[in-house]
Amino acid sequence: MSRPRSKIEQATNRLNKSAGKIDDFNSFLSEIDKALKIVGSTIKAISPLI
Repeated sequence: MSRPRSKIEQATNRLNKSAGKIDDFNSFLSEIDKALKIVGSTIKAISPLI
């Protein structure tokens, strides 16, 4: 039978791993946001010429 401390450590490790994945996903979304802003700016710059 696992000790309570061992279970807590395992749960903490899983939470830390999940938090890292969330941080990676947030960075990914941030990069998408930057790309969309660039595309939007480009469209706004080109639209008066069309």
